[in-house]
Amino acid sequence: MIVERIARVFRYERIVVPMAALAFGAVFNYPILAHLSVAGTIDDWDQQLQYQEAAYQTVLRYHQFPWWNPWKCGGVPLLGNPQSHILTPWFLLTLLFGPVVGLHLEITLHIAAAWAGTYLLARVTGAHKLSAAGAATAFAGSSWFYLHACVGHVPFFSFAYLPLVVALAWITAEGGQFVCAALSGAILALCFTEGYPYTVTFVALTLSLLMLPLAIMQRSLRAILALALAGIFAAGLSAFKLLPAYYLTLAHPHFTDAGPANSLRGLAVAFFSRNQDRGRLSPIPVYQFHELGAYVGLFAIPAFAGLLSPRRAAPWLFAGTVLLLLARGNTGPHALWTKLHWLPFISQMRAPSRFTIPIVLTVAMMAALGFDFLLMRHSRWWSAVAVVLILAGGLDDFAVATPNLYYALRNPMATKVRVERFRQSWLSGWGPHQMMYAATVENFGVPFCYEYTSTYWPTSVTYPGSPSYRGEQRLEGDGVVRIESWSPNALTYQVDARGPAVLVINQNYDAEWRLVMGQGEVVDHQGLLAIRVPQGRQRVEIAYRDHLALVGALIGFVTLLAGIGLASSVRARACAWSKLHPA
Repeated sequence: MIVERIARVFRYERIVVPMAALAFGAVFNYPILAHLSVAGTIDDWDQQLQYQEAAYQTVLRYHQFPWWNPWKCGGVPLLGNPQSHILTPWFLLTLLFGPVVGLHLEITLHIAAAWAGTYLLARVTGAHKLSAAGAATAFAGSSWFYLHACVGHVPFFSFAYLPLVVALAWITAEGGQFVCAALSGAILALCFTEGYPYTVTFVALTLSLLMLPLAIMQRSLRAILALALAGIFAAGLSAFKLLPAYYLTLAHPHFTDAGPANSLRGLAVAFFSRNQDRGRLSPIPVYQFHELGAYVGLFAIPAFAGLLSPRRAAPWLFAGTVLLLLARGNTGPHALWTKLHWLPFISQMRAPSRFTIPIVLTVAMMAALGFDFLLMRHSRWWSAVAVVLILAGGLDDFAVATPNLYYALRNPMATKVRVERFRQSWLSGWGPHQMMYAATVENFGVPFCYEYTSTYWPTSVTYPGSPSYRGEQRLEGDGVVRIESWSPNALTYQVDARGPAVLVINQNYDAEWRLVMGQGEVVDHQGLLAIRVPQGRQRVEIAYRDHLALVGALIGFVTLLAGIGLASSVRARACAWSKLHPA
């Protein structure tokens, strides 16, 4: 029976649903679309725009892969930075339109992905088309996305893929082809490569909490196999970034703590308060509303009605309950979050209130069951009630969530003129007047900057005007040095040393810098990048290549070949827009 359902495809949904999702994304992102080129730098927008500008300049101006970010913190890895947002198909938008317009357009696309993915998930689990539209509106219209977007939490955009990750694994769990679980892993890998361990950890945990009860209800290990396969493909396909990011976080750990305790009252405000403004203090003193808000509003009504379908509701009820316990945070030594917080990856997490995001998905799916209950009564009146609830819930979400996007346009960057020769500057990357993005546009480096470590990135880099500044390069010893060419990943110098000397470069040392031309040795000179050179006149060149990333690329290629082999053994239409029930 399940195989027959998988083979049943409604062709018009393939066209109508993506169009509806894009329309939904455009409407809910109207504050940004109306000011598409305004470079707001409030909160983390300055940081995220800097990442994109560094990659944008590296690719288009210097025709190099964005391995290294010389404009930030005295020089740091770019690909290996866990928050970089370049290994995504949407980076093409940045290359075409620039970082500001590119990221602003991504907001619409991620809202659309959240809507379409939730619609697919609801249909995969047997929901009516109208019920699926209601669930999609509940998740994609919830305030969590808009509150995180308004403060520049670009890595959190990938939470929009959560429903799609679950839907593809669910298909495999209920008898679909295993290639669907592999695709689930590919989307899970995208959650990481788009920007942060937070998202992939929360998404993977949510998927686990859903597959476990599904396996018990089916009395089969198929759901567990789907989960394992998704995990294997996620690790393999993300290895290109995962390996260098893991190495970097070992050297520069993320600032973490167990986080505060979140009261039930505070969580109730997160889900039901209509006054969810980024500027408003939340019931949790440590965080503002952008770390807490996840409005469900009127969709709670059909979600409660979903309890009338207990078997279908069981996985969502189980997952939602566990996630709610985790969202409570550090309520004591025996709290679930406190115990899990010492596990690998989860130990790098903070702000347990972010578990409200997957909770919204469980509420949305419960709402789909509630809408189904109304529609099963085969009455026009009940169908009208369902339509009214969806429209009213969507309009309510729009009124609560969308105005927060105006915050993303605040503190706009003034027009900057680029200087040709790179040098470090005194500009600050901390405080209310962050200038990392503006400095990068001007081709200046910012030694003291804001990063994921939540502290100053350790650096010995200096800038003009400071007492210890001696230029962007200098020769420790008798002789002279002149820079011949500069680019983010390659530096070339003419050196005339009258004896053994050290060429010191005013950038942070990293072991992945290698000598590719001339005689000498790349060394760490009190935290600065340096080359120990012999006596004589020569041309020396060093280049940055992340060798862990190259190993990861090989792992990813092998994983991709395995996925292609798995896909070639099944019919191409075995998953995605399949396994749909008739309306």
